[in-house]
Amino acid sequence: QRLGFPKLWENIQNDPDGLGKLAEIPLFLSLIPTAYPDGFQNQVRYFYSEKERKEYQVKIRKELFDNYIERKLGEHHDRKGYKPEDTKRWLIWLAKKMKEHNLKEFYIEKMQPSYLGNKFETIQYPLIVGSIIGLINGLISGLIVCLIVALIYLLSPTINTIETLKIGFNFKGGLIIGLISGLIIGLINGLIPGLMYGLVIGLTSGLLNGLKGENLSYRKYSNQGIKKSAKNAIIFALIISPILISLSAVELHVEGQNLHLEIILIQRFLVALGFNISFAGIPVRKHISLRLILWKNRLIPWNYAHFLTYTDDRKLIHQVGGRFTFIHALLQEHFAQMG
Repeated sequence: QRLGFPKLWENIQNDPDGLGKLAEIPLFLSLIPTAYPDGFQNQVRYFYSEKERKEYQVKIRKELFDNYIERKLGEHHDRKGYKPEDTKRWLIWLAKKMKEHNLKEFYIEKMQPSYLGNKFETIQYPLIVGSIIGLINGLISGLIVCLIVALIYLLSPTINTIETLKIGFNFKGGLIIGLISGLIIGLINGLIPGLMYGLVIGLTSGLLNGLKGENLSYRKYSNQGIKKSAKNAIIFALIISPILISLSAVELHVEGQNLHLEIILIQRFLVALGFNISFAGIPVRKHISLRLILWKNRLIPWNYAHFLTYTDDRKLIHQVGGRFTFIHALLQEHFAQMG
């Protein structure tokens, strides 16, 4: 009566085992006026078994969710909207992935390669991650870097964001990656370059893993972890670039080349800076590559944060800072069973 839907009370009274049972739960009671603003025709039903009664209750709950979703997606809103069929498809995919990974809460930055749906997408992923750096570094050296990044991916396939920094060095990780990288480069370019670049890559990897701090305990906005990782990649590059410039000077001296100050301070600094951003930014590139594949396959929209905020406006998803949940576990289950 307060909401202005007195007719719905008659419908609920005539359906004690269906809507009447659902209305005992606050969530469903709040959904009913939205799902059936004009009421509906029904009559008292009789059941011959408890199984028949439960099947009817499942059917009524499904119809309630379906009507609620259609109404919310059809409402006028100020935010940029999406086609209802696209919204439902993307929420179905999200609900299924949350169910597969046993998630109650969803964070954009915590998306993993395990979200990919088939072997072709799984093969595409490390190649795209490595190719991003390969294109930057040119054809020959880019191929080498692509192989190294693919190697790093195989050793660490998950996306581990660098959300905070600390002081430290991971000797074991740096040694393994440095030795393997040096071997690859040594086979292609010779012993001395292999040793030098193996040392550089090992040092970079060891420092990178040693500087990783704890993840953020609270996220104020969506995808904060990836944005912090990008920022920390630049900080890391500025920290280690002077060390790599010194190693570069040693390399030039070993090769018998003249040590021109402008080459070391300008050219080599830019190379070192780009190199470090490339490796320190691996979590960011992994995330972008994963998002690119999912978007290309129409499993998520391009601006995922905007979309999830839109679904929060539609009262389908609940957003708190950078955390997203379905408004109820039963609605999540409903979407997971659709399609």
